[in-house]
Amino acid sequence: MDSIIFMGPIFLLFRYLQEPTAVNGIFLAVRVFSVLAIIFILFPFHEFAHAFSAKRLGDDTAERNGRLTLNPFAHIDPMGALCMMFLPLGWAKPVPINPRNATRKISMRGFISLTAAAGPISNIILSLILVILAKIAIINADINALILGTGGNEMLFFVYWALMITAEISIFLAVFNLIPIPPLDGSKILMFFLSNKAAYTLEINANRIRLILLVSLILLPVRYNPLLLFIGLISDGIMFVLDAITFFIK
Repeated sequence: MDSIIFMGPIFLLFRYLQEPTAVNGIFLAVRVFSVLAIIFILFPFHEFAHAFSAKRLGDDTAERNGRLTLNPFAHIDPMGALCMMFLPLGWAKPVPINPRNATRKISMRGFISLTAAAGPISNIILSLILVILAKIAIINADINALILGTGGNEMLFFVYWALMITAEISIFLAVFNLIPIPPLDGSKILMFFLSNKAAYTLEINANRIRLILLVSLILLPVRYNPLLLFIGLISDGIMFVLDAITFFIK
């Protein structure tokens, strides 16, 4: 299955129509749902967090540009969304910020780092909320009754499935964005701890680093991509923690 994991849902759909046995129908449904969840839920929530953080620090640039909202259409980048449909990557419109507008006593680097960190943190918080809702859904679905065919709520089971997939993707996006590689949020956080010389070196090499990242994501399948394997391992660990801290929901 690794050979098609990185195909966008459009390519998967074409392949499914041409040869239904080549692509598992459930896999296709999960892939399509995942892309839609990223575009219409996770990206908007992430970008809203950047805008909200900037606003709290005194910069209203994002708000004046209509980005302090959860409306997905305010954050969708047409090209980024299109790439999500065909390729293993995508993006939303960057949130405009201006550190000079900050009213809090904070350095420009500090402002940029805090607004950058708000995105991944928001994804982790969202995942926690989704896990709680998913557990509530599966309890009310009565999975044992569904398995035995004696009752249960099948719709709530699918709600549980959708919530958990979205939570897992949200965690993955959070960890991915924390990698200190331009243009990811992690690089902006890293800038706060670097010397002026090191930060300048990272900035002038940003385009080269970005190109290497894009090529590795597109060309290397999951099983051979150490970066994605590492991200997946960390993401699984965070999901385990979220599951553990919601133990009270039984």
